[in-house]
Amino acid sequence: MRHLKYIIAVAFLAAAIFLFSGCTNSIKDIEEVSEEEIELPLNVQKNIVYEYSDSSFKRLEITAPEVLDFSNSEKPFMEFPQGIVVTFFNKLGKPESSLRANYAKRFVEDQKWEARGDVVVINEKGEKLNTEHLIWETQKEIIYSNVFTKITVGEEVLMGDGFEADQNFTSYKLLGNIKGELQLEENTLEDENAENS
Repeated sequence: MRHLKYIIAVAFLAAAIFLFSGCTNSIKDIEEVSEEEIELPLNVQKNIVYEYSDSSFKRLEITAPEVLDFSNSEKPFMEFPQGIVVTFFNKLGKPESSLRANYAKRFVEDQKWEARGDVVVINEKGEKLNTEHLIWETQKEIIYSNVFTKITVGEEVLMGDGFEADQNFTSYKLLGNIKGELQLEENTLEDENAENS
């Protein structure tokens, strides 16, 4: 009986050592996991409005429901997880165009923004750009993308694999695999038919 208890005790001890040896971590393993953990923001702001002026005129207004400040990161950035709306103003301080996206990220050192998810840009003529990804370089005052882009001008729809434009979307061009849907007026078609008959 004593011999059986001894065998059970040894078996139990061996099982415990086996289980706990698989669960133990070295200090090095713990440090590596800690380094890979997701960074926490330095602060979180709600319902923000940023305004940028030049020569006493407002040139830019940015609104967002939430901004996460990661200025404590190795490469500082700000994240706008609930989307962003940017309004661009002309030299007289009047609204000229707007940019909207479901998500945005500002890279502080590079002076670049990344916008993703249902990105829409509208200029003062009412011309509209739709894409899923856009880069905005604030120093160069340009916006661009290398993914599918649709531009709507009145009844005409132009599509391409990317675009380049000034940040106010007053001057732009589509890049690669360009297609278009043109709406011809009925009078134009009637005039062409008359000339051909």
